[in-house]
Amino acid sequence: YALVSGTLVYLIVGFLMAALKRGEASVVIAVANLGFVVALLLSVTLRLELLTPRKLGAVACAAGAIGLLMRA
Repeated sequence: YALVSGTLVYLIVGFLMAALKRGEASVVIAVANLGFVVALLLSVTLRLELLTPRKLGAVACAAGAIGLLMRA
């Protein structure tokens, strides 16, 4: 488990650093953070999680923050 988790973190950081070399930080960071929203929506679609009002509020806040980051 630790080996897989460490490998994934290493790859994520590597891809983020490569993306920052090719694009603007305001776009790269916003797209990277969008992954958490997509993961939640995918897990709800696959019925691995229930979408509660609290989680829906968190997704709305995350989407709003991503929107604000993209305008910065």
